[in-house]
Amino acid sequence: QELQGHPLHQFRARMFKAYPSALAAFDALNVDGNRSLDMREWCEITATWGLCSLFEARVIFELMDANRDGTLTLHEFQMGLEAVRPVLSLAAARKRLVCLGFETMLHAIAVMDGGGEDTTHVPLTFQEFGCALRRAYILEDREHRALFNLVRDPTDPSCKASLSDLA
Repeated sequence: QELQGHPLHQFRARMFKAYPSALAAFDALNVDGNRSLDMREWCEITATWGLCSLFEARVIFELMDANRDGTLTLHEFQMGLEAVRPVLSLAAARKRLVCLGFETMLHAIAVMDGGGEDTTHVPLTFQEFGCALRRAYILEDREHRALFNLVRDPTDPSCKASLSDLA
């Protein structure tokens, strides 16, 4: 299922339409200047400013509050926005995977491989490649297509790519 309509995607789009950077957006939202936002403050500001509904504000806050301490820091805000940035390049894929907590690209590729015997060098069809990417939370078909086209050998008539090509 495509996530383009997810509240966090929509929120990200609104933030970058209104502000030149995540820092500028966070500073605008952080009205009291204490460098963090609690749930009440976040919901009040985002809903009042029409950035999202109260329900969406709660969902977004919970998704971004990585350490679950009830406050949203600039770092968590930046990572939350980066985690839903479209993955249309290998650099964007690496950023997304780091934001999601993968320590290295090899760690992410191992998760994509699904465990068990190492099959990361086995050529995959586009559909198989997309299924593997989903295991590491790269969920959108257009992201799958972009990465597949970046790593596959265009001269190979089988039109396949392996997970190791992502490394």
